[in-house]
Amino acid sequence: MPEMNDDLFIFHAKTRSYIIPRLSKALEGRPIMASEVSAMIIVNDFPGCNIKDICLRIAADKGAMTNRIKRLIEIGMMENRSEGRAYSLYLTEAGQIEHDYARKELKKLNDALLINLTDRQRETLAKLMAKISDVADLGYRY
Repeated sequence: MPEMNDDLFIFHAKTRSYIIPRLSKALEGRPIMASEVSAMIIVNDFPGCNIKDICLRIAADKGAMTNRIKRLIEIGMMENRSEGRAYSLYLTEAGQIEHDYARKELKKLNDALLINLTDRQRETLAKLMAKISDVADLGYRY
């Protein structure tokens, strides 16, 4: 097996350091923060999910995510349709608008990162990232 390049291990940190400040700037004046966008995307893509589901999908700390979700509920971006301590999360109409805006901004940032790749390179990268995601998902399930 070929030796791993250290660049692979800092890839995530580099992309985050590129995206988060730019996403924060794009969200200025809006009710949501960049740190909340991932949770909103998961709730949009998996309506009725709970906080644990979100944490498993994005490898987030449950305590921090609980605070983010509570804030999103308080400001009317999400609603919890379950009773008791369990959560069954859905975006509100206002949350859907903010989600759509943030997702559009993320697409612009992603496109900017990939601008110099050919279509074939983008396809290869997408396949590799999907494989990495599948392996990571297995690790979080157990």
